[in-house]
Amino acid sequence: MIQRLYFSIQGRSSRQFYWLFGILPFSVLGFLLGGFFALNPVNPNTVIRVLFLFIVLSLWPMLAMQIKRWHDFGQSGWLSLLSMIPYVGIVVWIAVGCIPGTKGENGYGADPLASSK
Repeated sequence: MIQRLYFSIQGRSSRQFYWLFGILPFSVLGFLLGGFFALNPVNPNTVIRVLFLFIVLSLWPMLAMQIKRWHDFGQSGWLSLLSMIPYVGIVVWIAVGCIPGTKGENGYGADPLASSK
C-alpha cells in the first residue's frame, strides 16, 4: 500500500487524498524538523545536511502524488515539472490540489471518488 501510495505514478488521486497523504505529512515533518533545529542549536553543517536529506527523500513521493493529481483531471504527469520553477512551483502545488478531477474514467484510470460512493 505504501509503495503504491507514495512511489507509483500510475492511476489517479483525489484532492482529499492529495492533501491528507501527499502534502500534509511532508509539510508537518518539515515544520517539526525546522522547529527542532530552531530550538536546539547544533552545527549549521548538520542542519544543512539533515534538511537536504529530508528534501531529497521527500521529493519523489510528493512528485508522485502530484503526477497522480494531474492524471485525475486528464493531463500528463510531465506537467508536474512546472512545480520545479521557483515561485511558480508553490502556485502549481496549491492549484493541483484545488482543481477537481474529471468525473468517471479517463485515460489514466477509474475515478478515485467513484469507488468511495
